[in-house]
Amino acid sequence: GNNCGKPGSDTADLKKVIYPNLDEDIIDQYDLFLTGRYFSFKPTKYCAAECPTGFSLANPLSYGGSSYPVSEAGSGAFGSPDRIYYAYKTQDVLSRCFPT
Repeated sequence: GNNCGKPGSDTADLKKVIYPNLDEDIIDQYDLFLTGRYFSFKPTKYCAAECPTGFSLANPLSYGGSSYPVSEAGSGAFGSPDRIYYAYKTQDVLSRCFPT
């Protein structure tokens, strides 16, 4: 997520960040919010070319999976991130896509 759109990176063409599990990530890391450690919050992030505008069965957009650009050095032990289908309309806020 921090390298989305970074020139020379594998995700240089994917300048937006989506948060597919934001509600779950907040619940799982709720203790960080309760103790005032907001900057330690690590949500799940995927890079995308554009912010999702909603879900269509006629044209579903997926993120992640084997086609997600991850270099051998960047994949580590985890490999490519799981393929997800993001079903929410989002709003672009400083290249971050937040659900509306």
